[in-house]
Amino acid sequence: FHVSYHGCEYYSIELSSVGVDGKLLKGYGDLNVVKSITNPSSYATSLTGFTMTLTGTSAYGDTINQTAVTNASGVASFSHVPMGTYQVTEKGTASYWDVPASGTVNVEPNQTSTFSVNNIYKTGNVELTKKIETAPENAYNTAAEAEYHYNDGLAGFAYKLSGTSDSGISVLKYGVTDKDGRLTYANVPIGTYQLEEIKASAVPVDV
Repeated sequence: FHVSYHGCEYYSIELSSVGVDGKLLKGYGDLNVVKSITNPSSYATSLTGFTMTLTGTSAYGDTINQTAVTNASGVASFSHVPMGTYQVTEKGTASYWDVPASGTVNVEPNQTSTFSVNNIYKTGNVELTKKIETAPENAYNTAAEAEYHYNDGLAGFAYKLSGTSDSGISVLKYGVTDKDGRLTYANVPIGTYQLEEIKASAVPVDV
């Protein structure tokens, strides 16, 4: 680039991201998608194995469609991504997770961007209400009370909830009814379970 003004010579060089071959030099960055879990239950869950996709068009017109899987720390890493704005989407997650919506992230040259994703482990409550029908005539004696826990109130009836959650967790919970005959098992992982009335003596002492 050359300019001549009143006999003086001026030269100007504009620095840009252009290589010696005249092609545009692309800038690349990294992206870490960081998984966190909200788990209302008392059962352990893992951050490993969640599949994340990165899609969109880079600032240079490249079509990007990449996949990464979270490690034990819950991080899915995308490396050497062209500068641009992309969509992060979680794919193929099991039905017992509440999956967040896709989000937008910017990847800048020579930087590591972070995008956070939170999943909620699905749980529900099991609510039981005890009702008493007419007891056998011989129910009200010491032996029968110890064996079957008959009484004329609604409190103290014992139950066991057991089975396997949809996520493969073995679930075992005990409980006893309150004075109104109610018993609630809170934050049970979603699944199909058996509910069984048991002897009061079979309930662990720490319940």
